[in-house]
Amino acid sequence: MNFLSHDCLLGEGLSPLAHVGASLPDLWPLLPVRPLPLVVVRRLRASAEPDAGVLAYGIAHHLHADKVFHGHAEFERRMATAAPRLRRRLGPRRHLGLAAHILVEMLLDRWLLERRPALLDRYYGRFSDAWRRRASDLAHAEPDGRDALVRVLDRFAAIRFLADYTRWDGLVLRLVRTLVRVRVLADDAVDLAGLAADIAALHDELGPGSDALLADVAARLSASLREAGIVRPAA
Repeated sequence: MNFLSHDCLLGEGLSPLAHVGASLPDLWPLLPVRPLPLVVVRRLRASAEPDAGVLAYGIAHHLHADKVFHGHAEFERRMATAAPRLRRRLGPRRHLGLAAHILVEMLLDRWLLERRPALLDRYYGRFSDAWRRRASDLAHAEPDGRDALVRVLDRFAAIRFLADYTRWDGLVLRLVRTLVRVRVLADDAVDLAGLAADIAALHDELGPGSDALLADVAARLSASLREAGIVRPAA
């Protein structure tokens, strides 16, 4: 899942720290040294600080949500539908499945923004200077790790790249840049206008089933958390 989808599944009534925590598994790959999420969660849970438990909940919630979502039949169907559209513009590629995976998640965030535009400001409002620093201090035991994460979080909050998803040219440019970063593409020499047209048509096709998909993921996620003994922190 992508950032806004994770945030919506968390729901309301939690400390902003939980929402920042839910973003970390997708931001840690940008660090020079990527931590192991489960190791971080175990260390946080062993702490006596209440904030540590809240941050651990956000991270664990992300991990369980991804497991449920990535194993969902509708997600697999969407990937299978997206892959041929991408192949048309990008050509045959070894990791086309990864490109389809990323696109499907981005489109779900786009769908959320179309229906709830206020989500964007609400989401980024949780990433205040204080909460970014608090999350970094708790998540990393070493000063270098803390400083590196603060820099990543500061850039994430400043750029607000999720706003680009509201425009097809913006979403496609973000997709292409991500595919270059993960080495699906060697460069950004892509027919952006053609790709945008194909992706917009795909979005129209997939959108109607998104309510049901998120509702089912939420129900399965609740069961997954309950089975793992993970309790939602008090407000």
